[in-house]
Amino acid sequence: MRQRPLKPNASGISWLANTWCAVLFGVVLLADIRRQLTDLDRQLIAWVPARVPMVVVLTKSDKLSRQQGTAALRAVRAELTRLRPQEIDQVMMFSALNRSGRDELSAQVERWLKPEQTVVAESA
Repeated sequence: MRQRPLKPNASGISWLANTWCAVLFGVVLLADIRRQLTDLDRQLIAWVPARVPMVVVLTKSDKLSRQQGTAALRAVRAELTRLRPQEIDQVMMFSALNRSGRDELSAQVERWLKPEQTVVAESA
């Protein structure tokens, strides 16, 4: 028996969000560290259900000094906490040029996709 798609509800979340977010393991949001979060980023953050974890990846971190990068990281972390106060989301810096953040991001995605292996590894 085929289910009918859900209609948009009062909060504005579409039927698509209600149907496929049930199987969504996490969201990776890429944002330029020099521009921080845009209005479209904020819309996506608001759209993601509270039960879905999120990682905001601040790309091009090699373009800023360490001090500027740390300040941008703190600012985005504070804004994400304001937008999703009940959540424990991650914000990380990433640079394709010098490969910083690559292993951390890869490990997070693996934890989402293979949670049972993480639990076994932690208990060992």
